[in-house]
Amino acid sequence: MNKTSLTFSLISCAFLNLAGQYSGFYNVYSNGRVSGNINVNKNVNVRGYVNKTITTIDYGALAAANAQSEANRIQRKRLSIENARYKNEREKQRALMEYNKEVEISKDPLKAFKYGYPQNVTFNDFSIKKGNGLSVLSINGVIPHNSLFTSLDNNTWQNVSESGIRTEFLVYYPMYNELNVWVRKESPGHNETVGRLYEYWVSHEKPKRKNYSNKIDYKYDKKRYQEVCDSLDKARVQKVYPDFFKSISWVPGHLVADADGDSVFVHQNTTSKRRVWGIEGYCNTLIWEDEYEYCITDNYFALLQGVLYFYKVRYKCDKNVTLDFEDLEGRRFYLKPLLDKVVATMKATNLKTIQRDDDYPKRRNYKNIASFNKAVDNWLKLK
Repeated sequence: MNKTSLTFSLISCAFLNLAGQYSGFYNVYSNGRVSGNINVNKNVNVRGYVNKTITTIDYGALAAANAQSEANRIQRKRLSIENARYKNEREKQRALMEYNKEVEISKDPLKAFKYGYPQNVTFNDFSIKKGNGLSVLSINGVIPHNSLFTSLDNNTWQNVSESGIRTEFLVYYPMYNELNVWVRKESPGHNETVGRLYEYWVSHEKPKRKNYSNKIDYKYDKKRYQEVCDSLDKARVQKVYPDFFKSISWVPGHLVADADGDSVFVHQNTTSKRRVWGIEGYCNTLIWEDEYEYCITDNYFALLQGVLYFYKVRYKCDKNVTLDFEDLEGRRFYLKPLLDKVVATMKATNLKTIQRDDDYPKRRNYKNIASFNKAVDNWLKLK
């Protein structure tokens, strides 16, 4: 075998090994190829899948299996209740009442909403002004019963199944987008142009006459600095959720870079109508995997009067020999009616947006980004 043939064989083996990393559950491979020159044969048993595909899935059986798994977990809890010591009979009965709620929830996760915890919170601090463009925000909603979801932090709740599937829902507070658009739709290259202007602005300070040996150079640089500042003020670049707006355009059958720059393989990308934060919106579903995990992500979003509403749910598991996308689909089918209701019934009330007025700081009046940001902070504190 000559050197050329050996090299080709080694490259072919490398491609086959890479191809074997991806699940064939959704049959997204187009013409036997994956973007990035990774060859995949649809008939090959990829990670153990033979006749196991999205078209053969039995959602009813998977939902029943999930309910039984939850019931088994709760049954073990009954034994601990019976064996525990209580101060009095009332305390024991209270524990049994909670147990009975959990039994109901295991059979029908929607009951976790019925027995959930109402949330009524009002924000009017500086962080909501600076990060979300709102002077006041009140949130009303329900957090599911803690037999299903436990808090990881103020904005994230998690459920871990007996088999190790992790379901997380993340609440993002509404954000005011004064342009009232999802993504800017100017001519191609607009965002790149704004990016270059921004890079220039953050790396330069407002020119000072004393730093120039002649007046002509000073005037030229000063004019350029002011033009850049005015262009950025006019562009009014919005704060958005960049990972979401990037991932919504992922193309199935391709390797893409996620928000952290890691490579992920996209299986499906679909969008359907959903009620989000009490208003008509959408749910974008991304099914993907990386080197370590399988994941189904539901991004819920809506826009009303310039306010962006957002919610994220992730169903994921580590790659191993016992869990696969069918397990994720089953878990999602079991929990999604509950999470759809949580997302739909969350409400933002007493919401007041911050409008830029004539007093809003202008970049050209400040020597650098630090002094401008300080001026913006001071302006926000008065709102």
